[in-house]
Amino acid sequence: MHVDRLRPLILLMAAAFLLSSCTRNESRLETSFVSSCAEGGTSEARCQCTYDAIHKHYGDETMAEFNNGNPPADFANVLGTSMAQCLAKQ
Repeated sequence: MHVDRLRPLILLMAAAFLLSSCTRNESRLETSFVSSCAEGGTSEARCQCTYDAIHKHYGDETMAEFNNGNPPADFANVLGTSMAQCLAKQ
């Protein structure tokens, strides 16, 4: 599936991730992201896959910055790529 076709879902997921970044620790960030993503109509497995791919890309230190409301500039691209990879796996 082409990333342009995923654009609306990417924007929804980015919003969910940024809103969930208000949490104070990694496990709450993960739980909030997966929950918000699934509420948007994506399977929980795909949401977890997407979160795991984002976490693998950025690592613990950068993920901690999400808790401060500071997503990296390339976040939308990483999110889109992660979602596309997870879609291809399922």
